[in-house]
Amino acid sequence: MTYVGSPVTKATLPGDYDSQLRKIIFDMESVGVRHNDIIYPCSAKPGKHEVMVQNGRLSLIDFGWATIDGQVPCNVSKQLFFHDWEPCPDSKILEVLKLTLAQAAPLHTAETNKNNKQTQNEPPPTDELHLILLWTPSRCQQAYTEALNTFNVVAVRSHQGYATTTEKIEYMNAFYESTRQHKDVNDVRGSIEHVVIFAKISSMEYGGCAGGASARGLKTCPPTNPFKNRVRDKHSGCVIHATDGVFETRANMRVLEYEYEHYNALHRPQWESLTHMFDHLKVINLSYVVSRNHEDYTKKNYLQSTKHPDVDFMVTDYNATIAALGALPSGLHATELGGHRVQHNVLIGGKSVHVDVRYVGDHYVDPNWMRDILRNRVSRNGIFVMEAEDYFYSLLYHALIQKPQFGSDYKLRLMEMTSNSTAKSRLGGNRRDQCELLLGFMNDRGYISSKPDDPTVGFFPCGKTIAPNLTADRAIDKSPIDGSNSSRTQTQRSVSMKKTKRRTPTLVHLIHRLPLLWT
Repeated sequence: MTYVGSPVTKATLPGDYDSQLRKIIFDMESVGVRHNDIIYPCSAKPGKHEVMVQNGRLSLIDFGWATIDGQVPCNVSKQLFFHDWEPCPDSKILEVLKLTLAQAAPLHTAETNKNNKQTQNEPPPTDELHLILLWTPSRCQQAYTEALNTFNVVAVRSHQGYATTTEKIEYMNAFYESTRQHKDVNDVRGSIEHVVIFAKISSMEYGGCAGGASARGLKTCPPTNPFKNRVRDKHSGCVIHATDGVFETRANMRVLEYEYEHYNALHRPQWESLTHMFDHLKVINLSYVVSRNHEDYTKKNYLQSTKHPDVDFMVTDYNATIAALGALPSGLHATELGGHRVQHNVLIGGKSVHVDVRYVGDHYVDPNWMRDILRNRVSRNGIFVMEAEDYFYSLLYHALIQKPQFGSDYKLRLMEMTSNSTAKSRLGGNRRDQCELLLGFMNDRGYISSKPDDPTVGFFPCGKTIAPNLTADRAIDKSPIDGSNSSRTQTQRSVSMKKTKRRTPTLVHLIHRLPLLWT
C-alpha cells in the first residue's frame, strides 16, 4: 500500500487537475478498466469522492467496484453490482471538480455581464457536444483539416467498420433512425473504418439550417450543419455526417457506444507558452526527450518568429503523451487512427504548433537506442534533452540514414558539435567516411539501422560495403567511466575494416536493455 495524500478539496485542487485526471482516466480506458465509483452519489454536486492529492499530484483509490472489460476482475464475484446500485461514469468527476473550482471563483457582477453583452435575465451560453463523421477518410483529408481549423475539437477517434452487411445495416438503420424514412441504409457508410470528430460548440453559435435539416423543418442549427453541406459541395467522394442538435448527438453516440457525458467533459489544453507545456510534463513525470532543435525554444518569441514551429519528441508512452499534450492528429493517417503518422497539432500561445511524437517500438531508430536515449536524458533550461553523445549521433543518423542526401546544414551543425579532428575529417569526407563514423558508434553500442513504421520517413542505410562491426571514433568528449575528477579526454579508437566476431552481451548490457519502468 502507498500513501497518496488526502481527499482533494477546494483549497488543495491543483491548477492542472483537469489534465491529470484525463490522463488517469485515459490510461484506465486503454486497458479496459473502469473505476465506477469515483463519486457518490453520482451527481455533479460535490460529495464523497475517491480523488486524493499529495504535493499537487492526484491519485485514485478504492477500486472495489472496478471492472475490467465490463467484468469483475479475477471472477471474485458472480454478481457484477448490487441490484440497487448503478456504476457512475468515471468522467463525472471532471464535472464535480469543475463545479468545485467555479464555486471557489468570485461571482460575476451585473457590470461584468453588461460588458459581456449579456443581461441578468439572459441565460448564459452553454457548450454542447456535436459529432462530425467522415465515412470515407481516404477522401476526406481536406475536410478533416477544415474541421480542425473551424471547430473547438476536443477528441478524434477511429471507429471500426462493421464486419458483415447484416450488422452494418442494423447499426446504420439505428444511427439514421430519425431520417431514413423506414428505408435500409446500405451503402459505403459503416462499411469501412471511419473517423469520429468530437467538437464543442456554444449554444450562441446557432444559425440557419440548410440541406436535409431545413427540409425536415428545423429552424436553427449549429455551425456543423453548414459545414457538412459545404464539404458535400466541395469535396467529391468525402461522405460526411454532422449532427444538427444535441438530441441527435446523443442518439448517434449511443449507437457508436460512446458516453456523451465523458466526451462532453473533455477540455483540450491550451498552453500559454512552451515553458508552460514543459513544466506540466515535468509535474506529471512524463518520460520524454526533445530530440532536435531544443536550443531554439529558449529564444525570445520563438513561436511567433518561426513560420512553422515544431517540437520533436521521443517518448516511452505514446498515448499518455498525446493525452497530456492535448494533441490532435494533423491528418487522418495518424497512429491512433490506424495509420503510422505521428504528426499532431498542439495549441501553444494561441498558435497551432506541429508536434511529432516518436515512441519506443515505432522503429524510428533502434528501440534499444531510444530506450537508452530516454535513460540517459539530461535537463536543459527545464526541458529534457539527449545527452551530448546521443544527440550528436542521433542527428548524424537522421541526416545520413533518414535523408536522401547529407545536407550541408546538417554537416555544418555536426562540425560545430565536435572538436574531434578524426570525426571532423570523416564528416567532411564522402558517404563511406560518414558511415564509418556512425556505424562505429552504433556497433560499439550494439544498435542497428531500423526501417521506420512511418512511410514518410526516409530509410537509406549505409549498405553492405561498410563493415557492421566497426569500433567507434568518439566524436564527443566523455568523462572517465569511473566518474573520477581526471580531465576529460577524447577516446581515440582506430576504425578497423576487418570483420570481427560480434561481442557477446554481458549481464550489464542485458540489464541496460530492460524497458523503462517509469512513465
